[in-house]
Amino acid sequence: MNVIDRAKNLNKYRKIATELSKMAYEAENKSKTIKAVVKGDMNVKSIEIDPDYIQEVRPELLQKGIRDVVNMALNKAKVATQKETKKLAEEMGLNLPM
Repeated sequence: MNVIDRAKNLNKYRKIATELSKMAYEAENKSKTIKAVVKGDMNVKSIEIDPDYIQEVRPELLQKGIRDVVNMALNKAKVATQKETKKLAEEMGLNLPM
């Protein structure tokens, strides 16, 4: 692969990374009382908690619920990012283990 092809691939990768960072992945618990939104760059965009739920649940259960929902959203973002990265690598002729 020559320098020009590498530069094109690098630009393509940057474009995909920028697009992924704009994407949002959402998760919520079964009772829909906790919701988290994570961006493709793995930053938490928002966490929403039903105010009534906060009043009725024990703090340790609330903490566990928040952690679980954020982890679900992060996992969705991670899977999507891996798929896009693998797709780009294949286009570049690379065989990356995922």
